Amino acid sequence: MELLLNQRRRGLAIRVHKLDTRHPLHRRATCQRSFHINTRLLRALDPSNFHTIEQIDPLLTSPWDTSRIPKEQPTAVDRAQAKENFQRWLTSIPPRSMVVYTDGSKGKDSNAAGAGWVGYWGACKTKIFSGHRKLPNHEVFDAEAQAALLGLQAALKDPKAQHSANIYICLDNLEAVQQLQGQPKGSSQSTFMNFQKAAQTWPQHPRAPSIQSRTVQVKWVPGHTGIEGNEEADKEAKMGCHAPLELPPPPASIAAAKRAAQRVHWRCFAQFWAEKAPERYKALGIAIEKRPPELQLP
Repeated sequence: MELLLNQRRRGLAIRVHKLDTRHPLHRRATCQRSFHINTRLLRALDPSNFHTIEQIDPLLTSPWDTSRIPKEQPTAVDRAQAKENFQRWLTSIPPRSMVVYTDGSKGKDSNAAGAGWVGYWGACKTKIFSGHRKLPNHEVFDAEAQAALLGLQAALKDPKAQHSANIYICLDNLEAVQQLQGQPKGSSQSTFMNFQKAAQTWPQHPRAPSIQSRTVQVKWVPGHTGIEGNEEADKEAKMGCHAPLELPPPPASIAAAKRAAQRVHWRCFAQFWAEKAPERYKALGIAIEKRPPELQLP
């Protein structure tokens, strides 16, 4: 019972942290009290426990606001057709453009994710820049958002920017694409907002006299289909997982905090089972397993 209560406590603490600071529940949980109350929930809601976790604004966007509907929507096409459609689109873009492929990755036994990006000049596949970064306490979705932001920032700083009309950011995570185009909410909200702010500066960016001001566009690319830029970005993201940590590290994401709470619960439950399991179970070697062996695919 104590394990379940602690699990609920951690989950509720994260949900309260996601609330607006003016929410009555948030104010009640974090206010200073003149008398001593020390419950497990109030200990979990201590603001000092969340100083390394990102803060999101649930009131930044309204559910009924349809002014920024994402352009990319799910389509019922197979991978081969999606690859063909993307390659056809790639040949149709203006030749004086930058195409930036971004990706996120995470190792199986690591708390750190990796963000990778690769920039090309036009559709001619001339590689002009690449990079990666290690992101501790982030999930793959958060790494996708960070990679898009870092890839755009690299494109804005590149010397080719003054000769480019458009910048195309291509990634294979449709949910991340939609939040880059629309209303960001949830994990990595500030990263999506920073991307949109950076994209808005592109029309005022210095450029050659013959180049007209255009836009930053986000495009979904089918992942792991042999498209060169996407494969190179995937390699950079995997390199980012093992890269040296840059200081100061970014705040942990909400998604990573939820995953960490689940990991702590499972570790405590496994320890409880090792101590309290019936002797006949111990004699037979019956342990706790997340997935039965018969369900583990090769």
